[in-house]
Amino acid sequence: EQSKYWMYESINEQLKENFYNNKKIKAGLIEKEQQVLNAEFTSFTAAKKLLDTYFEELKGNKLVY
Repeated sequence: EQSKYWMYESINEQLKENFYNNKKIKAGLIEKEQQVLNAEFTSFTAAKKLLDTYFEELKGNKLVY
């Protein structure tokens, strides 16, 4: 059970690190934060837009394992 926990913990940490270190996401976060604060987007909509950007970029890189 502990090994399984650490496997998922490792996946979560690597996904989070990859997401936040992505150049498009870094730029988009600043913009989306401001849009949320200005009530232009809900927090959920802003998050979805950032995730959509991230996943589209991953598709473009065509990562295959």
